Amino acid sequence: MVSSQSNADIAARLRLLTAEEGGRPAPIEANYRPRFYIGEFSSDIAIKWISGSGKMNPGDEADTTIVFASPENVASCLTIGAKFELKEGSRTVATGMITDVWRRSC
Repeated sequence: MVSSQSNADIAARLRLLTAEEGGRPAPIEANYRPRFYIGEFSSDIAIKWISGSGKMNPGDEADTTIVFASPENVASCLTIGAKFELKEGSRTVATGMITDVWRRSC
């Protein structure tokens, strides 16, 4: 049985690292799909919404909505205030903090 804890999406404040900080040289838009890392856990995600123009340039901060491909991998870590990283391969491209957690109905 899958618990409702494993069906979660989050709101997060995200900062896209600059190329000088080791991040991306290019902007991101909605449906960007990096890997989400929190503690020792990770999951593929999609960023479904970005505040403002719907686009983030390196160095920008924005409010976002994140949807998990495998939420059961990270569900126990999804708490408001928790910090996380987004990666492309081994490169960290963004840092963030969870601002809200929503449970999806099955």
